Amino acid sequence: MASHHQDIKASIANLKTFTSGDLIPAATKGLELIGWDTLELSNQKVPVDKGNLLGTSFVSEPEVKGDEITVSIEYPEKYATIQHENVALNHRTGEAKFLEKATNEKQDSYANELAGHVKKLMKKGG
Repeated sequence: MASHHQDIKASIANLKTFTSGDLIPAATKGLELIGWDTLELSNQKVPVDKGNLLGTSFVSEPEVKGDEITVSIEYPEKYATIQHENVALNHRTGEAKFLEKATNEKQDSYANELAGHVKKLMKKGG
């Protein structure tokens, strides 16, 4: 596997409490913002030798399929999966499971963050 990524998904059904405006663009932008926040936290944990993992990480464009929105956080370097999965590696800076740990740390706040982003974006008009 050439890249390690984590998908963050939001179900539009979980956001149906909003009744005005266009929900999908606001939820899509909100989820993208959460992706960038998660990437920032992950990058604080990423192992650094020459900085290639850190320098090539990104958040994908949101993908909307039906009532599901997906944003992927990616580290495209060929060795990203090894650095992420091999907990036996001795990292001088950073740690294994950097993306998984960042996602897990933020997991409980995703719904509230997304709702906050959607409310704010819908007030602004998208």
